[in-house]
Amino acid sequence: MSAIDTLHRFMESAGDRLGWSERTKLQLTLACEELLTNIVSYGYPDGGDPRIRLIVKPVAGGARLVLEDNAAAFDPLAKADPDLTQDLDSRPIGGLGVYFVKRLMDELRYERLPTGNRLTMIKYE
Repeated sequence: MSAIDTLHRFMESAGDRLGWSERTKLQLTLACEELLTNIVSYGYPDGGDPRIRLIVKPVAGGARLVLEDNAAAFDPLAKADPDLTQDLDSRPIGGLGVYFVKRLMDELRYERLPTGNRLTMIKYE
């Protein structure tokens, strides 16, 4: 979890270099933080040597982020969205983070690779 500070510094630097608005920097950083937390918390149930890579590139009018890991297979796009009509006491715990990422990004694509997972995210300004 010490990687969260590194992630924040990396995203701030990338955002400055690529000219993102403060809002876009915040949204992309929060989305990546949520995904990184999930990978570290659930992706290595038997331990292992976590390897996580984040690639950030500009695209016309926005940014493409590619998050790769060597964790257990997990397609966040296959996960059903939570039922937000239930009152808070009736809702199961969890599941809002992936929903949050889905709502923030303009495009998402998941791939299972021989070496792990790849999630490609595109956000337009």
